[in-house]
Amino acid sequence: GLRLAHLFYSGRPLCDSAVADTIALHVDNQHWDKYTELFLQIYFIAIKKLRGLESEDGERGFDDIIEEANINFDAKLLNRAVFAIQLELQVLMGEWDQAEKLVSEDGDAKVAGPFAGVRCTFLKSLVCLKAAQSSSGITSWKWKRRALKSYKLIRAWEKAKSGNTTHALHLLNAELAVLEFNYNRAQNEYKSAIAVAARNGFLQDQALANELASAYFDRRGLDCSRDRHLEAAINCYSEWGAAAKVRLID
Repeated sequence: GLRLAHLFYSGRPLCDSAVADTIALHVDNQHWDKYTELFLQIYFIAIKKLRGLESEDGERGFDDIIEEANINFDAKLLNRAVFAIQLELQVLMGEWDQAEKLVSEDGDAKVAGPFAGVRCTFLKSLVCLKAAQSSSGITSWKWKRRALKSYKLIRAWEKAKSGNTTHALHLLNAELAVLEFNYNRAQNEYKSAIAVAARNGFLQDQALANELASAYFDRRGLDCSRDRHLEAAINCYSEWGAAAKVRLID
């Protein structure tokens, strides 16, 4: 299970042979314990959704996984894994309102795991910053305060050189700078987020940083920069294998 989680979060193309081999191993192995089977299924659903593949008759959805887990064992950890993947999909697919609702309902609960835990902390901070940008007054202040809780964890991990969080911190810095109207810093941080994600092979985050930079330049009325970053985002999402996302923004 951890192997597939690592492959998913590390930016390997979704149709990469290593991902396909792991899926094939799951299909061929009839002796998984129920927890491992359901854990793997969470990532299979995410990969299919991002690649734009239709679900087959009888395939589990997220609600089915949670229901089956609750019947068979203490499902707290698995429920958190489902939350992490749902948040991942909503952010990557640009469903910011749904992501905001998911984070709002979740409170400050943590997600365990060497990959999902770090990733979810980053995404929760990002969603809170976007929510702060799109609101005003006390509501914006509350979202910013909440964003900074997760932000400080990412910053501490980056300082400790733990978890490949440098590009994530740059992207959070960019969105925080946008919120604070520090446009020069925002542009520099977007540039750094893109460069570090590219250097370390995080295709999905290289794509996401370009997409958010494009949206930023669009709001500033800088059409050439907007188009350049959008094209880069499309290229990165395509290389990653997220055909469903490409159809949304192309």
